[in-house]
Amino acid sequence: MAIGFGVCPKTNDPKILKISSFVDSEEAEAMAEVFTLSSGAWRSVPINKPLKFKSLQFWNTQVVIDGVMYWLAYDHITDIFRFYSFDLASEEFGEAVDFPYNLAGHFHRLYNMSKINDSLVVLSYHCIVPNLTPKPFCDVLMMLKNGIPKPSFTKLFTVNYDRINHMIGFRKNGQPIMDRTNTHGYDGELVVYELCSERINGLGIYGSDFRMRSYTESLLLLNHSDSIIHS
Repeated sequence: MAIGFGVCPKTNDPKILKISSFVDSEEAEAMAEVFTLSSGAWRSVPINKPLKFKSLQFWNTQVVIDGVMYWLAYDHITDIFRFYSFDLASEEFGEAVDFPYNLAGHFHRLYNMSKINDSLVVLSYHCIVPNLTPKPFCDVLMMLKNGIPKPSFTKLFTVNYDRINHMIGFRKNGQPIMDRTNTHGYDGELVVYELCSERINGLGIYGSDFRMRSYTESLLLLNHSDSIIHS
C-alpha cells in the first residue's frame, strides 16, 4: 500500500491518495482512492496500467512538487526503479519514469527521495570497501524536467562520511541535514553537512528515528468541511 498527502494547487483542498496493491491473487489489480477534506469521503479514481503490476514495491517516502505527488517504486520482475506520479488537480496518474541510475553494478544501492526547495532529488546510498574497511557514500541526484515528458537526472554532489546514518532532508540553501550515529551515548544526532568545506556541524538535537517533512502554512480548519468558522 502507498499513501500520499498533498494540497490541490487550484482549490487548496487537502487530499489523501491511497493505492492498495492486492498480493493474494495473480489476477487482482491495484486500486486507488482519494479522500478530500471538502467532501469528507473516499472515492475511487482511475488507475493507469503500469500501476497494476503485482511486482511493484512502493517506498514510503513521497514528495510533492508543483502540485504533483511522486513515489519511487521497485519492480521485482524487471529489477527497475521507477517514479510514479499523481496530479492533485486533475487526479490523474502520470506516465511512469524509469530511474536511469539502476544500472548494472548499482543493484546494491539503497534509494530514497527528498526535495531541495522545489526540486525532487534522489538519495543513492552505496558503499566501497578499500582495504577491507567499508566507506559509505550518498549521491544526491536532482530531477531535471527541461520541458520534456520524461525528465533526466544530474548528480549535484556526493557526501562521504563514515558515521552517517541517513539524510533526512535539506535546508533552504541546499545543505544536507543528516542523522549521525553513536553520539554522546544517544542513538544519533542531527548534523548539517557544509558542502564547500565538507565539515559536519552538530545541531545539538539527539535521539533516534528522525523524520523531516516540508509543510505549507494554512488557515484551513480540519474539523470544518467548508474551512469556515461558524459562530
